[in-house]
Amino acid sequence: MNCYTLKIMTLAYLFSSLFYIPAVSANGNLPPILDYYPNCSYKIIKNFTAKIKTEQPLIEKTRLTLLAKLRRKAKSLGADALIIINKEVNEVINAEKYWGMKSTDIAKYVVSYEAELVKQCERLKNGAQRAAPYNHQGNRV
Repeated sequence: MNCYTLKIMTLAYLFSSLFYIPAVSANGNLPPILDYYPNCSYKIIKNFTAKIKTEQPLIEKTRLTLLAKLRRKAKSLGADALIIINKEVNEVINAEKYWGMKSTDIAKYVVSYEAELVKQCERLKNGAQRAAPYNHQGNRV
């Protein structure tokens, strides 16, 4: 291995390390997804739906991407937590079949999660907590 090759490999390594961002720091201070409805009179700031077009609607990457979108939106609006209330997977009309277009990026599904972005409350009511329709992992309860 000559000196020139070593220099190129070192520069390539240094350049590629500029794009490395740890995943832990991105989700460290985002609002949590609750598995239950709070046992008090909480305030709903906004209902928000996160959507993504994909060819693989059931893979973990799709689910994690949508949950991260929901949590980032909740943080940007000042919500303390969020409750997932609905999940939909819809098939998109295949434009290649109907219009004769050839494209590699035609999505076949739209996956969406709808959530209530909530402010936590101070006063607790008596009684048991009610489970949310979806848990913190986006799975139906």
